[in-house]
Amino acid sequence: MKKKSIAFLLASIMITTMSACGMPDKVSAADIDPSDVIVVSEDRVPGAATPETDKDAEKSEEAKWENFKSNDGWTVTYDANVIAVEDNTDPADEICFNYTGEQAGTNCLVITYVKDKLPDKVIEEIKSAQENGTETEVTGGYFPGAKNAWGYWIDFKYPEEGSGLRQSYVIGEYNGGTLEFMFLTHKSGDDELDMASSDAIAMIIDSIEYEDFKPQSMYEKIPGTYTQKINEELDGTEYTFEYKLTLDEDHTGLMSIQDDMKIFWDDKIIQAEDGSFKYSYTLEGDKLTIDYDGMDSVFERSSENK
Repeated sequence: MKKKSIAFLLASIMITTMSACGMPDKVSAADIDPSDVIVVSEDRVPGAATPETDKDAEKSEEAKWENFKSNDGWTVTYDANVIAVEDNTDPADEICFNYTGEQAGTNCLVITYVKDKLPDKVIEEIKSAQENGTETEVTGGYFPGAKNAWGYWIDFKYPEEGSGLRQSYVIGEYNGGTLEFMFLTHKSGDDELDMASSDAIAMIIDSIEYEDFKPQSMYEKIPGTYTQKINEELDGTEYTFEYKLTLDEDHTGLMSIQDDMKIFWDDKIIQAEDGSFKYSYTLEGDKLTIDYDGMDSVFERSSENK
Protein backbone atom coordinates (compact mmCIF):
# COMPACT_ATOMS: atom_id res chain seq x y z
CA MET A 1 0.00 0.00 0.00
CA LYS A 2 1.28 3.46 -0.76
CA LYS A 3 2.75 5.19 2.23
CA LYS A 4 0.40 7.46 4.11
CA SER A 5 0.10 8.74 7.63
CA ILE A 6 -2.69 7.63 9.90
CA ALA A 7 -4.33 11.02 9.54
CA PHE A 8 -5.19 10.19 5.95
CA LEU A 9 -6.81 6.79 6.58
CA LEU A 10 -10.30 7.98 5.65
CA ALA A 11 -9.04 9.83 2.60
CA SER A 12 -7.43 6.61 1.38
CA ILE A 13 -10.68 4.70 1.78
CA MET A 14 -12.69 7.29 -0.18
CA ILE A 15 -10.11 7.25 -2.96
CA THR A 16 -10.48 3.49 -3.39
CA THR A 17 -14.27 3.57 -3.50
CA MET A 18 -14.37 6.28 -6.16
CA SER A 19 -11.66 4.62 -8.26
CA ALA A 20 -13.65 1.38 -8.22
CA CYS A 21 -16.58 3.25 -9.74
CA GLY A 22 -14.44 4.78 -12.47
CA MET A 23 -14.74 8.24 -10.99
CA PRO A 24 -12.03 10.89 -10.81
CA ASP A 25 -9.73 11.02 -7.80
CA LYS A 26 -11.22 12.54 -5.40
CA VAL A 27 -26.55 14.20 5.42
CA SER A 28 -28.54 13.18 5.14
CA ALA A 29 -31.54 13.97 5.16
CA ALA A 30 -33.66 16.74 6.55
CA ASP A 31 -31.97 17.32 9.86
CA ILE A 32 -28.49 18.00 8.49
CA ASP A 33 -27.51 21.60 7.98
CA PRO A 34 -26.11 21.99 4.44
CA SER A 35 -23.45 24.33 5.79
CA ASP A 36 -21.97 21.32 7.62
CA VAL A 37 -21.49 19.39 4.40
CA ILE A 38 -18.29 19.52 2.38
CA VAL A 39 -18.70 17.39 -0.73
CA VAL A 40 -16.07 15.38 -2.57
CA SER A 41 -12.75 16.75 -3.69
CA GLU A 42 -10.55 14.99 -6.19
CA ASP A 43 -7.79 14.08 -3.75
CA ARG A 44 -10.00 11.75 -1.73
CA VAL A 45 -10.03 8.53 -3.78
CA PRO A 46 -8.14 5.38 -2.54
CA GLY A 47 -4.88 3.92 -3.70
CA ALA A 48 -4.38 0.24 -4.39
CA ALA A 49 -3.01 -1.92 -1.59
CA THR A 50 0.09 -3.06 -3.50
CA PRO A 51 3.55 -3.51 -1.97
CA GLU A 52 6.14 -0.99 -3.16
CA THR A 53 9.35 -2.83 -2.27
CA ASP A 54 10.68 -6.39 -2.08
CA LYS A 55 10.63 -6.07 1.69
CA ASP A 56 6.98 -5.06 1.67
CA ALA A 57 6.17 -7.93 -0.70
CA GLU A 58 7.88 -10.38 1.66
CA LYS A 59 5.83 -9.09 4.56
CA SER A 60 2.65 -9.41 2.49
CA GLU A 61 3.44 -13.07 1.68
CA GLU A 62 3.89 -13.79 5.38
CA ALA A 63 0.50 -12.32 6.28
CA LYS A 64 -2.09 -14.66 7.77
CA TRP A 65 -5.21 -13.74 5.80
CA GLU A 66 -8.57 -14.67 7.27
CA ASN A 67 -12.15 -13.81 6.34
CA PHE A 68 -14.85 -12.54 8.65
CA LYS A 69 -18.46 -12.96 7.53
CA SER A 70 -21.04 -10.99 9.47
CA ASN A 71 -24.67 -11.87 10.13
CA ASP A 72 -25.60 -8.63 8.34
CA GLY A 73 -24.42 -9.68 4.88
CA TRP A 74 -20.91 -8.21 4.63
CA THR A 75 -17.53 -9.94 4.52
CA VAL A 76 -14.00 -8.61 5.02
CA THR A 77 -10.47 -10.00 4.88
CA TYR A 78 -7.85 -9.18 7.52
CA ASP A 79 -4.31 -10.12 8.54
CA ALA A 80 -4.72 -12.21 11.68
CA ASN A 81 -1.05 -11.60 12.55
CA VAL A 82 -1.86 -7.99 13.44
CA ILE A 83 -5.66 -7.88 13.77
CA ALA A 84 -7.82 -9.48 16.48
CA VAL A 85 -11.59 -9.67 16.00
CA GLU A 86 -14.19 -9.11 18.73
CA ASP A 87 -17.75 -10.06 17.81
CA ASN A 88 -20.20 -8.20 20.05
CA THR A 89 -23.75 -8.82 18.88
CA ASP A 90 -25.56 -7.56 21.98
CA PRO A 91 -27.01 -4.95 22.16
CA ALA A 92 -25.89 -3.91 18.65
CA ASP A 93 -24.51 -5.75 15.64
CA GLU A 94 -20.99 -4.52 16.40
CA ILE A 95 -17.72 -6.05 15.23
CA CYS A 96 -14.37 -4.69 16.43
CA PHE A 97 -11.10 -5.22 14.53
CA ASN A 98 -8.26 -4.40 16.94
CA TYR A 99 -4.74 -3.73 15.71
CA THR A 100 -2.34 -5.79 17.83
CA GLY A 101 1.01 -4.63 16.46
CA GLU A 102 3.28 -2.08 18.11
CA GLN A 103 1.33 1.14 18.65
CA ALA A 104 1.07 4.26 20.79
CA GLY A 105 -2.48 3.47 21.93
CA THR A 106 -5.62 1.74 20.75
CA ASN A 107 -6.07 1.53 16.97
CA CYS A 108 -9.20 -0.21 15.80
CA LEU A 109 -12.06 -0.36 13.33
CA VAL A 110 -15.57 -0.95 14.66
CA ILE A 111 -18.28 -1.93 12.15
CA THR A 112 -21.84 -1.56 13.39
CA TYR A 113 -25.15 -2.18 11.65
CA VAL A 114 -27.73 0.23 13.06
CA LYS A 115 -31.10 -1.25 12.17
CA ASP A 116 -34.14 0.86 11.25
CA LYS A 117 -32.25 4.16 11.50
CA LEU A 118 -31.08 6.17 8.48
CA PRO A 119 -27.84 8.21 8.25
CA ASP A 120 -29.41 11.58 9.12
CA LYS A 121 -30.30 10.37 12.63
CA VAL A 122 -27.03 8.51 13.09
CA ILE A 123 -25.02 11.58 12.10
CA GLU A 124 -26.90 13.76 14.57
CA GLU A 125 -26.26 11.23 17.35
CA ILE A 126 -22.55 11.07 16.52
CA LYS A 127 -22.25 14.85 16.48
CA SER A 128 -24.18 15.30 19.73
CA ALA A 129 -21.93 12.79 21.50
CA GLN A 130 -18.86 14.97 20.88
CA GLU A 131 -17.62 17.55 23.37
CA ASN A 132 -19.13 21.00 23.01
CA GLY A 133 -17.24 23.10 20.50
CA THR A 134 -15.79 20.18 18.54
CA GLU A 135 -15.76 21.13 14.87
CA THR A 136 -17.27 18.57 12.52
CA GLU A 137 -16.86 18.05 8.79
CA VAL A 138 -19.32 15.86 6.90
CA THR A 139 -18.14 14.85 3.44
CA GLY A 140 -20.06 12.91 0.77
CA GLY A 141 -18.57 10.18 -1.39
CA TYR A 142 -19.04 6.66 -2.73
CA PHE A 143 -19.58 4.09 0.01
CA PRO A 144 -16.80 1.48 0.44
CA GLY A 145 -17.26 -1.65 -1.64
CA ALA A 146 -20.70 -0.81 -3.05
CA LYS A 147 -21.19 0.29 -6.65
CA ASN A 148 -23.06 3.61 -6.93
CA ALA A 149 -23.97 3.67 -3.22
CA TRP A 150 -23.39 6.93 -1.36
CA GLY A 151 -21.93 7.50 2.08
CA TYR A 152 -20.74 10.20 4.48
CA TRP A 153 -17.31 10.76 6.01
CA ILE A 154 -17.45 12.39 9.46
CA ASP A 155 -14.24 14.00 10.66
CA PHE A 156 -13.54 15.98 13.81
CA LYS A 157 -10.92 18.69 14.23
CA TYR A 158 -8.65 17.91 17.17
CA PRO A 159 -5.95 20.09 18.74
CA GLU A 160 -2.38 19.19 17.79
CA GLU A 161 -1.41 18.76 21.42
CA GLY A 162 -2.85 15.99 23.59
CA SER A 163 -2.93 12.20 23.51
CA GLY A 164 -3.02 11.86 19.71
CA LEU A 165 -6.43 10.17 19.89
CA ARG A 166 -8.50 10.56 16.73
CA GLN A 167 -12.01 9.33 15.99
CA SER A 168 -13.69 9.33 12.57
CA TYR A 169 -16.65 7.67 10.88
CA VAL A 170 -17.88 6.49 7.50
CA ILE A 171 -21.60 5.75 7.34
CA GLY A 172 -24.18 5.00 4.68
CA GLU A 173 -27.69 3.68 4.23
CA TYR A 174 -27.60 -0.11 4.09
CA ASN A 175 -30.63 -2.36 3.63
CA GLY A 176 -33.11 -0.29 5.62
CA GLY A 177 -30.66 0.87 8.27
CA THR A 178 -27.18 2.38 8.51
CA LEU A 179 -23.82 0.65 8.23
CA GLU A 180 -21.27 2.50 10.33
CA PHE A 181 -17.48 2.28 10.27
CA MET A 182 -15.87 3.90 13.30
CA PHE A 183 -12.09 4.46 13.26
CA LEU A 184 -10.27 4.94 16.56
CA THR A 185 -6.61 5.81 16.11
CA HIS A 186 -3.70 7.07 18.19
CA LYS A 187 -1.17 9.20 16.36
CA SER A 188 2.23 8.43 17.84
CA GLY A 189 4.39 10.79 15.78
CA ASP A 190 6.39 7.81 14.51
CA ASP A 191 5.48 7.55 10.81
CA GLU A 192 6.45 3.89 10.54
CA LEU A 193 4.25 2.84 13.46
CA ASP A 194 1.36 5.01 12.36
CA MET A 195 1.45 3.79 8.77
CA ALA A 196 1.60 0.13 9.82
CA SER A 197 -1.63 0.36 11.82
CA SER A 198 -3.26 2.60 9.23
CA ASP A 199 -2.45 0.20 6.38
CA ALA A 200 -3.71 -2.85 8.27
CA ILE A 201 -7.06 -1.20 8.95
CA ALA A 202 -7.39 0.33 5.49
CA MET A 203 -6.90 -3.11 3.93
CA ILE A 204 -9.95 -4.37 5.83
CA ILE A 205 -12.17 -1.66 4.34
CA ASP A 206 -10.64 -2.14 0.89
CA SER A 207 -11.67 -5.82 1.02
CA ILE A 208 -15.32 -5.43 2.02
CA GLU A 209 -17.95 -7.25 -0.04
CA TYR A 210 -21.73 -7.51 0.35
CA GLU A 211 -24.12 -10.38 -0.31
CA ASP A 212 -26.96 -8.06 -1.26
CA PHE A 213 -26.57 -4.28 -1.05
CA LYS A 214 -30.09 -3.07 -1.80
CA PRO A 215 -30.80 0.32 -3.46
CA GLN A 216 -30.62 3.21 -1.00
CA SER A 217 -34.18 4.42 -0.45
CA MET A 218 -33.20 7.91 0.72
CA TYR A 219 -32.14 8.83 -2.82
CA GLU A 220 -34.62 6.87 -4.94
CA LYS A 221 -36.95 9.81 -5.72
CA ILE A 222 -34.20 12.24 -6.70
CA PRO A 223 -32.68 11.09 -10.04
CA GLY A 224 -34.16 12.61 -13.20
CA THR A 225 -34.02 15.58 -15.53
CA TYR A 226 -35.17 19.00 -14.29
CA THR A 227 -35.67 22.09 -16.43
CA GLN A 228 -36.09 25.80 -15.92
CA LYS A 229 -37.48 28.25 -18.50
CA ILE A 230 -36.76 31.96 -18.24
CA ASN A 231 -38.25 34.64 -20.47
CA GLU A 232 -36.12 37.73 -21.10
CA GLU A 233 -36.63 40.75 -23.32
CA LEU A 234 -33.67 42.02 -25.30
CA ASP A 235 -33.97 45.06 -27.61
CA GLY A 236 -37.73 44.72 -27.68
CA THR A 237 -37.68 41.01 -28.49
CA GLU A 238 -38.67 38.39 -25.96
CA TYR A 239 -36.51 35.27 -25.73
CA THR A 240 -37.06 32.03 -23.83
CA PHE A 241 -34.01 30.35 -22.32
CA GLU A 242 -34.17 26.76 -21.09
CA TYR A 243 -31.72 25.47 -18.49
CA LYS A 244 -31.37 21.81 -17.61
CA LEU A 245 -30.22 19.82 -14.57
CA THR A 246 -29.66 16.07 -14.94
CA LEU A 247 -29.18 13.92 -11.84
CA ASP A 248 -28.14 10.35 -12.66
CA GLU A 249 -28.62 7.36 -10.37
CA ASP A 250 -24.89 6.96 -9.81
CA HIS A 251 -24.72 10.40 -8.10
CA THR A 252 -23.16 12.10 -11.09
CA GLY A 253 -24.98 14.51 -13.39
CA LEU A 254 -24.85 17.55 -15.62
CA MET A 255 -25.86 21.16 -14.99
CA SER A 256 -26.50 22.94 -18.29
CA ILE A 257 -26.95 26.67 -17.77
CA GLN A 258 -24.35 28.77 -19.56
CA ASP A 259 -22.02 25.81 -19.99
CA ASP A 260 -22.32 22.09 -19.35
CA MET A 261 -20.84 21.33 -15.93
CA LYS A 262 -20.30 17.81 -14.60
CA ILE A 263 -21.58 17.44 -11.05
CA PHE A 264 -21.91 15.18 -8.03
CA TRP A 265 -25.05 15.19 -5.90
CA ASP A 266 -26.49 13.77 -2.71
CA ASP A 267 -29.78 14.47 -0.96
CA LYS A 268 -28.87 18.04 0.03
CA ILE A 269 -25.93 19.23 -2.09
CA ILE A 270 -25.06 19.69 -5.75
CA GLN A 271 -21.37 20.32 -6.42
CA ALA A 272 -19.26 20.74 -9.54
CA GLU A 273 -16.97 17.82 -10.23
CA ASP A 274 -14.05 20.26 -10.40
CA GLY A 275 -15.08 21.93 -7.12
CA SER A 276 -15.85 25.30 -8.72
CA PHE A 277 -19.27 25.57 -7.08
CA LYS A 278 -21.40 23.95 -4.39
CA TYR A 279 -25.11 24.65 -3.81
CA SER A 280 -27.65 23.30 -1.37
CA TYR A 281 -31.05 22.34 -2.69
CA THR A 282 -34.46 21.04 -1.63
CA LEU A 283 -36.86 18.74 -3.48
CA GLU A 284 -40.59 18.95 -2.90
CA GLY A 285 -42.56 16.75 -5.25
CA ASP A 286 -41.38 17.64 -8.75
CA LYS A 287 -39.98 21.03 -7.76
CA LEU A 288 -36.24 21.25 -7.13
CA THR A 289 -35.08 24.55 -5.62
CA ILE A 290 -31.40 25.47 -5.62
CA ASP A 291 -30.08 28.07 -3.21
CA TYR A 292 -28.08 29.99 -5.79
CA ASP A 293 -25.95 32.41 -3.76
CA GLY A 294 -28.94 33.42 -1.62
CA MET A 295 -31.47 33.40 -4.45
CA ASP A 296 -33.94 30.58 -5.17
CA SER A 297 -33.57 29.00 -8.59
CA VAL A 298 -36.48 26.64 -9.29
CA PHE A 299 -36.37 23.65 -11.65
CA GLU A 300 -39.31 21.39 -12.55
CA ARG A 301 -38.98 17.67 -13.18
CA SER A 302 -39.43 16.95 -16.88
CA SER A 303 -42.71 15.22 -17.77
CA GLU A 304 -40.97 12.11 -19.14
CA ASN A 305 -39.40 11.51 -15.69
CA LYS A 306 -42.60 11.79 -13.67
